[in-house]
Amino acid sequence: MILAGPGVPAGHVCATNTNLVDVAPTVLAAAGVESPNEWSGRSLIQIANEPHDPARIGFSEYHVVGSPSGAFLVREGHWAYHHYVGYQPELFDERSDPEQAVNLAADLKHRPVVAHMEALLREHLDPEATDRRAKDDQNAQVNRFGGRAAALQLGPKGATPAP
Repeated sequence: MILAGPGVPAGHVCATNTNLVDVAPTVLAAAGVESPNEWSGRSLIQIANEPHDPARIGFSEYHVVGSPSGAFLVREGHWAYHHYVGYQPELFDERSDPEQAVNLAADLKHRPVVAHMEALLREHLDPEATDRRAKDDQNAQVNRFGGRAAALQLGPKGATPAP
């Protein structure tokens, strides 16, 4: 992510994890408005002006209609942990493997890291329950549009249809 403007240190590279929930507080801060206290995000401008925080967690989740599993990502320091409901996790050391090509999760010496990263995920949410709620919501949306066949006919077809 590239950030520039008033209050942002020019030429500074910040390695602290950031998240999508940080965007709204950033926009408000740029407009001189304080974020509500209940928001979990922080202004990227504030983060850019602080020392690197290797303990700040990076998080994302992904639920797509038709996917057999929700996908969750937790990043802490140089570790990236991918959790898939009903499947084996993945663990990557981004210092030595920035392209995330070598999954270390099954390596016995990395079991403590896998356990720690899964615990971090579970501190924030129950992945099984979250995935179930997402699937239930997706199914309800599909049903509101008249079922799977009708829902697939909605929206743009795209510029390059599949052969």
